[in-house]
Amino acid sequence: MSQRDSAAPAVPPGVHPVVGHGDSGNGYEAVLAGQLADLLHVEVVELPDAGHGVHLTHPDACSRWLLREVGRD
Repeated sequence: MSQRDSAAPAVPPGVHPVVGHGDSGNGYEAVLAGQLADLLHVEVVELPDAGHGVHLTHPDACSRWLLREVGRD
């Protein structure tokens, strides 16, 4: 999918797509996450105590959140 595509990609059955952002960001990430979620018609999830690089700063917490979101926890 490129920025020029107007249709969201097809979601495989059983997958619950979300757009996530940390609550410790500068606000810009939250705005962009909301815009992307609106475009894709999905839910926005805010990760507590996480900034922009949550996968780098809190990899264990990020992993647990992702596993919960896909139903494997």
